[in-house]
Amino acid sequence: MNGYGVVNLAGRKTTGQANDLEEHFAALSILEENLKKMDQTTVKMSSILAGVVETRLGKIEENIKPIYHTTKTLTQMSQSKIISWKQ
Repeated sequence: MNGYGVVNLAGRKTTGQANDLEEHFAALSILEENLKKMDQTTVKMSSILAGVVETRLGKIEENIKPIYHTTKTLTQMSQSKIISWKQ
């Protein structure tokens, strides 16, 4: 800056502080835009990950159900043998 100030669009002379303020507002505007983009990306990533997790949980459930039912049956059989043995 040369000390004479900067002429704004209305033809008025602005001070260095006003110019700095305009630069800060411009930087803030860019940061706000970047934040909006990041928020949109976060939402997209969250939905993708949620879908992946749901799919994997479904597969795990499919694989565990037969084991659970078999274990349940074996436990019941074992308990009935223990009860009949005690009698």
